[in-house]
Amino acid sequence: MRSRHPLFLILLSFAAVIGCCGCAAEPALPPEGTDALTDTSPTGTVPAETAPGTAPADTKTAETASSETTPSTTSAETTPGTTPAETTPSTSRAETTPATAPVETTPIPEIKEPLPSFDETKIVFSFGAISDVHINVKATKNKGMFTNALNQLLAEAAKKDPNGLRGLTVAGDMVSNLSKGDKSANSEITRFATILSEYKNKSLGTNVLVAVGNHDTRSTLTFQPSLKETYLGADYYAMDVDSNLEKGYRHSVLFGYHFLVVEPASYGYGTPFAADVLTWIDNTLADITAKDPSSYVFVVTHPTIADTTYGSEVDFEPGHSRWRTENLGAVLEKYPQVIVFTGHTHTPVFDERSIMQTAFTAVNCGSTADTAFELDKYDNMVNDKTQLAVPNGEVSTGLLVQIDEGGNVRITRMLFSEKKEIKTAWELPAPQADGSHLTLYRRAEREAANTAPSLSGPLTLTAGEGHTLTLSLPAGTDDDFVHHYEIQIVDTATGKTAKTVLALSDFYARATAADMLKTFTYSIPMEKAGSYRVLVKAVDSWDAVSGTVSGEITLP
Repeated sequence: MRSRHPLFLILLSFAAVIGCCGCAAEPALPPEGTDALTDTSPTGTVPAETAPGTAPADTKTAETASSETTPSTTSAETTPGTTPAETTPSTSRAETTPATAPVETTPIPEIKEPLPSFDETKIVFSFGAISDVHINVKATKNKGMFTNALNQLLAEAAKKDPNGLRGLTVAGDMVSNLSKGDKSANSEITRFATILSEYKNKSLGTNVLVAVGNHDTRSTLTFQPSLKETYLGADYYAMDVDSNLEKGYRHSVLFGYHFLVVEPASYGYGTPFAADVLTWIDNTLADITAKDPSSYVFVVTHPTIADTTYGSEVDFEPGHSRWRTENLGAVLEKYPQVIVFTGHTHTPVFDERSIMQTAFTAVNCGSTADTAFELDKYDNMVNDKTQLAVPNGEVSTGLLVQIDEGGNVRITRMLFSEKKEIKTAWELPAPQADGSHLTLYRRAEREAANTAPSLSGPLTLTAGEGHTLTLSLPAGTDDDFVHHYEIQIVDTATGKTAKTVLALSDFYARATAADMLKTFTYSIPMEKAGSYRVLVKAVDSWDAVSGTVSGEITLP
C-alpha cells in the first residue's frame, strides 16, 4: 500500500476540524434511498442533538414543530391524505427557536341542556287522578269522602289553571260490594253515578274515565258495558276514539291528551292481562307515540305494575301477588312517554315510593276511602289499632295532575281529609328523546341518596297492668320521615328475644314531617313478669335504620 503525502494529511485534518464546527446543528443525511421526512430515530423520539423542549400542544401551521418533535417537521394537525409542507433545516444552534412547554388542556365535557321545568303560569290541562272510592251502602262516610275529594280537586285546580278541573280518572273500585251481589252493586254504583252527575255543570263536565277494579267485578252491573248503558250514560264515553268495553279497554282523548283505560282478565295471582288486550295496548301506544313522541300518554288501570311503586314489590305480601299485574309492564316499558296511574293497594301517597320510574313512569293514586299497608306487618294495624295516631280509615288521599304548554307535568298529592297538599309536588319534564325525563324518580338513585333516620333518648319505660310495658322517647328524625319503629324486647334472664314489634309512625296522616308527633309512645303486653331489655330503632321508607336506643325494666 502506498503511503500518503504529508501535505495531503495536513489538509485532511484541517477539513475535519472545520466540519465539526457545524455538526451540532446540521442534521445527518439519511441513508441513501430513504425519505428525508422519515423519522429514523429508534423510538420516534427527539434525537439527543435536538434543542431541548417540546413544541406547543395546539399548532396548525406546517412551519411549527409538532408536540412530539422528530427529524421530520410535520404540523400538529395534518389533514389525512395531504403532504406536510417542506421545511428548511436550521443551520446552527443559535438559529433554532427554542420550543415552548406544552399547554395542558382539559377535554370540554358535553354540555347538555337542562331538563325543562314545569311552568305553573302556563297550565293548559288539569285532571284529578284518584282510586278506590269504595262507595258502600253501609258506610255513608265513603260517599262524603268522594264528594269532598271532588270539591277539593276543583278548588285546587282553579288556583293556577284558568280552565279549572277538566278531567278525572278513577283507577278502579268505584264500589265496595262486600256482599258480592247485584243488590248492593246496584245501590252503590247508582250513588256513585249520582254524585258524578252533580258535577256535570261544573268545569269537570262528563270528562270522567273509570277503570274496573276487583270490587267492581263482583257484579256485572259494574262492568263497562253496564256503566255506559245504565248508570253513567253515553256522555261519559263520548271521548272514546277506540274501545272494546266487553274486553275492558278504551282509548280516550281529552283536550288533545291520550288516555288508555284497561283492565286485567282476572284478579288473583299475577293479575294477568289477556294476550289480545296486551296486543291492543301495544299497538295503540305505538301509534300514539309515533305520531307525537314528545307528549305523555296516560294509562289507567287498577292493579299496580310489578316492581314499580310501593305495594308492587314481590315481597309486599310474601306468598302471593294479588296486588300487582306481572305481564303489563313488558308492554309499557317500550314507551317512555307512558305515565300509568294505579290503585288497589290503598298505600299512602305520602311515601316517595308511590312514584317510580323505570322505562316508564308509574304512580299510585292512594285511596279516597282509606289508607292501608302490608297485611299483618305492623302491630298497630293488626293487633291494636287504637294505638294508631290517626285511624287509617279516616285518611283520604288522591292526586291533581296538571300539564303546562310545554308538555311538562306536575302531580300534586292531596290529603283530602285535612284539606292540605302533601309535601312537595312531583314534577316530570316533557318526554325527552334521550330518556333523561326518566331519571328523577328511580329507585336505586334515591335509595343511594337517602340518609338513615336519627334516634336519641332518653327512653322512658313504664310498667303497667297485666305485664304491659310502655315505652316513650323523642320521635326520630329523618331527611324525609320515619316510617316505623322496630322494637325488640329481650328477656335478660335467658338472653333470648321475647318479642319483636313493628309499629307505624303517624306519617301516613300528616301533610309534612313537621306536622308529625314529637314523641313516640307505644304499649306492649308481655306474657309474663320479669326483667327485660328494650331496644328501639327508627326505620324510614327506604328501610334505612337508625342507631339503637335501649333501656331496661322489670315487670312485676
